[in-house]
Amino acid sequence: MSACPSCEKPVGDDCRFCPSCGTAIEGDPASTAAYTPAPKAPIWVPSDGRFALGEVIAERFRIVAILGKGGMGEVFRADDLTLGQPVALKFLPTNVACEPDRLARFRHEVAAARRVSHPNVCRVYDIADHDGQPFLAMEYIDGEDLSSLLLRVGRLPEEKGLQIARELCSALAAVHAQGLLHRDLKPANVMLDGRGRVRLTDFGLAIGARRVAGVEARAGTPLYMAPEQLSGRGVNEQSDLFALGLVLYELFTGRRAFPATDVGELARRYEEAAPAHPSSVAGGIHPDVERLILRCLAHDPADRPRSAAEVLAGLPGGDPLAAAIAAGETPSPKLVAAAGGAGRLSGRIAAALLASTLIVLLIDTALNDWASLFRRVPQDLSPRELDLRARNLTKQFGYGDTPGDRAQGIVTDDEMMQLLRDNDPTPHRWEGIDRGWPAAMYYWRRQRPTRLTQRLAPNDATGWSMPGRVTPRNPPVREPGETCVFLDLAGRLIEFRAISPRIVPENAPARAPWDQLLEAAGLESAHLTPVPPRRVPPVFADETTAWEGIHPDRPDLSIRIEAAAFRGQPVYFHMGLTGTRDRTTFDASPVETADLLQDILYGILGFAALTAGAYLAWRNRRVGRADRSGAFRLAGAFAIATLLGWLFTAKHVAHLGDESAMLAGMLGRTFLDALTVWLAYLALEPFVRRRTPWGMIGWNRLLQGRWFDPRVGRDVLIGLLAGVVGEGIALALTVAARGLGYPTEFRIVWDAPFTEGPGILLTLTGYSLLTGIREFFLFMLIRLACRRDWLAVLLSVAILSAPMFVGAEAPMVKGLAAVAFYSLAFVLLFRVGVLAFLTCKLASTLIVNMPMALDLSVWYSIPSTATLLLLTALAIYGFVVATRGREVAA
Repeated sequence: MSACPSCEKPVGDDCRFCPSCGTAIEGDPASTAAYTPAPKAPIWVPSDGRFALGEVIAERFRIVAILGKGGMGEVFRADDLTLGQPVALKFLPTNVACEPDRLARFRHEVAAARRVSHPNVCRVYDIADHDGQPFLAMEYIDGEDLSSLLLRVGRLPEEKGLQIARELCSALAAVHAQGLLHRDLKPANVMLDGRGRVRLTDFGLAIGARRVAGVEARAGTPLYMAPEQLSGRGVNEQSDLFALGLVLYELFTGRRAFPATDVGELARRYEEAAPAHPSSVAGGIHPDVERLILRCLAHDPADRPRSAAEVLAGLPGGDPLAAAIAAGETPSPKLVAAAGGAGRLSGRIAAALLASTLIVLLIDTALNDWASLFRRVPQDLSPRELDLRARNLTKQFGYGDTPGDRAQGIVTDDEMMQLLRDNDPTPHRWEGIDRGWPAAMYYWRRQRPTRLTQRLAPNDATGWSMPGRVTPRNPPVREPGETCVFLDLAGRLIEFRAISPRIVPENAPARAPWDQLLEAAGLESAHLTPVPPRRVPPVFADETTAWEGIHPDRPDLSIRIEAAAFRGQPVYFHMGLTGTRDRTTFDASPVETADLLQDILYGILGFAALTAGAYLAWRNRRVGRADRSGAFRLAGAFAIATLLGWLFTAKHVAHLGDESAMLAGMLGRTFLDALTVWLAYLALEPFVRRRTPWGMIGWNRLLQGRWFDPRVGRDVLIGLLAGVVGEGIALALTVAARGLGYPTEFRIVWDAPFTEGPGILLTLTGYSLLTGIREFFLFMLIRLACRRDWLAVLLSVAILSAPMFVGAEAPMVKGLAAVAFYSLAFVLLFRVGVLAFLTCKLASTLIVNMPMALDLSVWYSIPSTATLLLLTALAIYGFVVATRGREVAA
């Protein structure tokens, strides 16, 4: 009997290698001299391995000892002669090495294991072949498995058990983050290295995180299978968590949760009773640990924790999120969602936030009602009465109400507003709007004998741009018998346009009824002066005329009327201030420089999201940091909201070809915007999750479907309050400037047909999400470039507010309002989180783009009430969930 020169343990005289550490005994001609192995010993060394000790395989690896043998293969310890380090080699059993399905599973294990990179997961290096026998090379762990450790020492001390539990949860969370299920989690596959750290091994049964049923679901070790896996009903992440609970039960008690000798007995125990409480088996177990173990061992998968990260976050002591950041890791979305505790607000604080939100919302409504353009325009007739008036005028002019298609709406007259801005710089230039002229808003009605279909999506300043959105100029007025009537909101004719029928009526008048046209406009020919026509009619005509005079309601304004007829039938009429253009002549309405600069800015951001975002998304995906599930859900929510908004708001026709063309155009546009959202999220979300993951907690919980999580309710309530406060500041500045005589008007973009259903709210939800993601993209790019949070906020606010200072109406007022809102929004993004920021954007978008009024007698009270109810419902939802929602961790 001699002693090993490495570990100094006794070695038999006939042994060539130490049975404890595998070191070659001096004098052995087959000894390994190229590498001195690690001093730690393998657990056991059987003598029935397929290779001779010291044999070199694949011209690179020298066999040192056999480490284990089981149904999934044999594992050998070897020396890598090329790199000079110990490795573990795993071979399939010789009797199944030639089976195609086992070979495929073996290759799958390598592919699956290489996707996971984590300090607590055994690393897999490569796959190779030796004499037709495939094997994989992986990290050699100089320790023992948890099963043998528990057999030797029984239960572990609580502090050591918590350390192992945390590291095991981290390893399993890393596996699940790659879309994999381990399916064979048990103490024998949990290794402890020489420093006592956990290493999760054996990915032979790993599979994609999808539900698998039948025989495939039963693959694994029966004693560590979940009930649904044992019965073949299916397997998912909660099945791995059940196995995790079994391992933790043994770790803290030293006993199995469900002692059984066969599968049948185990299935009966699953059905008959829950496991004994760990505290009744062994003393000194922390209540939080016991609660987590019992949740993991719940019979119903829905009652188990949602993820391994949630179990990790529920373990007592330490902050797993802070630990991951300190280690230089990017925490997984599930770990972020599980961090931060419940986030529940006290009833007093939540009530104060709710009351503040509702009060400020009422103030916003009152200010919006006072400052908005549509509230200042006299509205003598309702849309129904205006429609009847337009139909009667069409018949009066000789165009009967023939069967066909029609469209109508109420929009802002951007051309008239621009003319007033250009020609009257005084503070009183908007006072005339209160008297009805110039007509700042008008009603339009189009009628066509055939289908009225809009195939293209114009950049229309009079309403929302989308396929199926019929406007006064799109599609063009060109069909014989088609008419388009424009009325002010008092029912007076502003403009008329018609295409003569293909066949001239036999009873056509010999002279055009000019007096009827002037009377419809509220004018008298006696008060007008005939002048030579100056405009070429936009339609075919054989007679033209024109008048000039003073508007009866505005003696300070001169007007000009142009009219045309064909064979005595009116085809064109236009009344406006001197120098105005036809509303249907041009392809684009005048826009403010601020709107143009804002469109350019958003275009640049969209292009950046598609280019730089594509590269960053690919890079994050390659290193395993991208949240693919969250990006897909976000892009899907945006696409669904946008398509549903189009479904409820577009003008659909009973023609398969035209409807298919509109649907194809909308799908293409929605897909492009959704792709931008998807790429931007994949590109930048990992950086946010790594640097400030606390701001992603509520957002990640929402993406995981936790609608009633207190943290989600808290962020929604805070974001909603910030949104109504930000827009309240903008409205207050507008009202104050007007009260001081500053010439400004708070322009609201809206269209009556879009406010008659839920479509506009869905459309605005998708729009606010898109603009919010773009602004979030800008903020994160600046933050990555300057690496200073406060500087990123300042630069983002400056860039987004600059268009208002450059070319907007009343630049100081709108510029300061933009600065106030974006400062509040980005501070909210940095201090509270992404969910609060996007909720703030949603509230702002609804307040800006929807007519809101406290007067329920106005005809637009329905969309106004719907907007107020939606914002109120969101506030109440946030209050209830923030105070009474279900907690995340047990």
